[in-house]
Amino acid sequence: MKGGIASRLTLIFSLLVLAAAAAVGFLVFWGAREALIDASTNRLEHTVEMAEVRLSASREALREDIRYLAETPPVQGIVRASGGPLISRRDGRLDRRTNLSDREWSAQMIENFDVFLQNRPSFLRILFVGEAGREVVRVERTADGASRRVPWEERQDLAEAAFYRAALALSPGSVHFSEIEPQEIHGETAPVLYVSTPVYDARGTVYGALVIALDFRHVLRTLPPLAAEGTSLYLAVSNGDFLLPEDSTRRARLPDAFPNLAPWWEALRAGATAEPSVETEAEVLSYFEHVPFYDEATSQHLVLGATSPRATILDGVTQVRNRSVFITVLFALWGIALALVVSQYLTRPIRQITRAAAHVGDPAADADDAPLELPVRRKDEIGLLARTFDTMARKIQAQFEELEERAHRQRIILETSAEGILVTDADGRIETFNRAAEQMFGYRADAVLGHNVRMLLAGTPATPEGDGQAPPPWHLTGNGREIVGRRQDGTTFPLSLALSTFTLGGEQKYAGFVQDITRRKQHEQTLREAKLTAEAANRAKSAFLANMSHEIRTPLTGIIGFASLLARQVQGKHRKYAQLIESSGERLKETLNSVLDLAKLEAQRVEMELEPLVLAEEVRAVVPLFLNQAQQRDLELELRVEPAAARVRARLDRGGLSSILHNLIGNALKFTDEGGVLVVVDADAESVSVSVQDSGVGIDPDFMPHLFDEFRQESSGFSRTHEGSGLGLSITRRLVVLMDGTIAVESEKGRGSIFTVRFPRAERAEVMPAPAPHSPPAVLLQGLRKTRVLLVEDNENTRFLIENLLEEDCLVTAVGSAEDALLRAFNSEFDLVLMDINLGQGPNGADVLRELRAMPAYRDVPVVAITAYALPGDRERFLEMGFTDYLAKPFHADELLALTARL
Repeated sequence: MKGGIASRLTLIFSLLVLAAAAAVGFLVFWGAREALIDASTNRLEHTVEMAEVRLSASREALREDIRYLAETPPVQGIVRASGGPLISRRDGRLDRRTNLSDREWSAQMIENFDVFLQNRPSFLRILFVGEAGREVVRVERTADGASRRVPWEERQDLAEAAFYRAALALSPGSVHFSEIEPQEIHGETAPVLYVSTPVYDARGTVYGALVIALDFRHVLRTLPPLAAEGTSLYLAVSNGDFLLPEDSTRRARLPDAFPNLAPWWEALRAGATAEPSVETEAEVLSYFEHVPFYDEATSQHLVLGATSPRATILDGVTQVRNRSVFITVLFALWGIALALVVSQYLTRPIRQITRAAAHVGDPAADADDAPLELPVRRKDEIGLLARTFDTMARKIQAQFEELEERAHRQRIILETSAEGILVTDADGRIETFNRAAEQMFGYRADAVLGHNVRMLLAGTPATPEGDGQAPPPWHLTGNGREIVGRRQDGTTFPLSLALSTFTLGGEQKYAGFVQDITRRKQHEQTLREAKLTAEAANRAKSAFLANMSHEIRTPLTGIIGFASLLARQVQGKHRKYAQLIESSGERLKETLNSVLDLAKLEAQRVEMELEPLVLAEEVRAVVPLFLNQAQQRDLELELRVEPAAARVRARLDRGGLSSILHNLIGNALKFTDEGGVLVVVDADAESVSVSVQDSGVGIDPDFMPHLFDEFRQESSGFSRTHEGSGLGLSITRRLVVLMDGTIAVESEKGRGSIFTVRFPRAERAEVMPAPAPHSPPAVLLQGLRKTRVLLVEDNENTRFLIENLLEEDCLVTAVGSAEDALLRAFNSEFDLVLMDINLGQGPNGADVLRELRAMPAYRDVPVVAITAYALPGDRERFLEMGFTDYLAKPFHADELLALTARL
């Protein structure tokens, strides 16, 4: 009887604990299984959604490309020219709106198509199909990847082509996508997609179509990277033929490869609205849905799906089950031990009763012995024990659930992460090595677990021993550190390491997340080399332009300046000689400025600072500058601002607009011998314009196509009648385009010309206060005390010139070096400093400026940069250095005198 009840209670409690632990383990296993299947199905659905988004993005990009091409000027130019008069068999028909022939428009269209083929590797051909289905323009990609402009005799008749006929039935702006069909491309069979849009003339009649032939393989190759490892992505056309995978060994059609999709497939082909097909019970999990890739009006579609082997997914469940069994056994043993203790405690009152009963019934017992007292509160104790056990059971269940959730989350993260994940102890011994790390380093997990992480890092001995400290990089926590990894075959590769530390079970652990950055490093190296090459070329060109400008402007300053002085001091024919020298210098200066401006524009180094400006006010400021030139040629110069344009603003660059007006008004005066020039500012609902009308020699129609070419003038060679470099109009057109404007010309030989520049109106035109009237330039030094001027100039001729120009009204102290300038400034006080930038060897003008500003007496004294550095952007650069003003060489005497008086 001894221990009988306790043993039975122990057995009962043990069986209960085992049953509860087994139930918990089973529920955990089953829940993990269902959760993994649900997560895998969601991942397949997400993969399909990402692929669908990628397809939709490709489709929209194609739609935007063909709409953009359809809206380019050559398309409507050819359409307009088709109804225009015949110029000649060689030149074709004339577009009356632009005076361009259809051959010229075709040439521009070919250039546009050629640029698109160079920037769109997936484009095979770009076609412009005209009336009756005949190809007007065709540019195609050759086998070596270059573009080829197909000659007229090789162009085809596409009147019966399905994509052409479908495009003709569309409304303006609509786009047709043909069904993807296999075609032969340079000896290979590949899927091809035709994208077409109709082209309408001004009367709303369809003229033809614009067509793009696309190698769909370029789109297909962007889809597989969206699928995670172990997931297969499928894409099929409406008849069931596979597009993805390209190298599939499956049967050719989707229903044959996936028989379980037959009912869904038939419903889809019958035109019914089919929900996505999801299969979770078969050996392969799958998710398929149809994608309306083509026109909405057609029944053609794509079928997109993703699959994943069920066995691969359930591998993680097996590991969770094994861990759950281990934890269940552990807690069952602990429960049995607890049950033994509790049963002993619960049976103690029974043992007391037994002993009491034995004592009572024992005749040998002493009659004087008091009977044993029975426990009277047994029920309360048992209840307390039950409540204690219930609390314990709940805690155990919570621990089970927490452990299971952690195990589930960790397994998903480890198995699906694209990064390699390694966990080591404080000594660097590897404890976790996920699948991405296996692929990255070439080791299986069981080959590295327990070994030191140094075996995976270059620059450390590749020993598999687990003792010793980990290499220093592994103990330097942080994100984005670059290290060098070593694969199993001994090859090395760059890695990006993010390392963090944590404590688990009282032990310090290190978690490392690594990425193979080989491709990124190669790309960065390529970009660095390209950047260095481009910067070197840019510096060379900039240095050439700067040196060319400086070396010409410095002597030109003396030529123009001394000629101006002579013209003031001599009379008669000698004064005429000086004036001729001065005008020739000015002509050379204008030519130099034009050549340098053109070089800057061609190098795309001119940055437009667009701001809302009232065009009429800007024109009013420029026109008076040409009054003297007009009076010298006995011409009328008139400005007329229409009321509608008085306060209209456009987004303009003030300097660029000034150059445009100077070129147009200067040309008008130069090519006009009698009459005058009229400048008109006008506006409509969308734009504001300025027109320069002259009564000059006009332009021959044969020269009109070359009007804006560089270095081209209508009169040239021995018959040249007017001066100039032939760059003004070319620079003008480039500046107009940079400000989103247009320039047009109307001319009749012998009757004059009209140049019209038009800019879009600013979106929101705020009321601006009327600007103060411009003060005409004048010499303002008369009547003032003589200004003390420090001239710092290393060129003796320029020093002599400026001293003579300022000698009547200023006390000029001239020095030729930085050291002399600082010495004079230290010993004397000056009202104004004129500073050359290039002072030969030693410190330059900018260095002298910094030293002057450090002196208390010169913190507010005006310092003017007078320099031959006069390229676009130089003025702003010197003002940012701290110069008060800027004067470019060569300069007029009035410019120097006005600047000196103003400061």
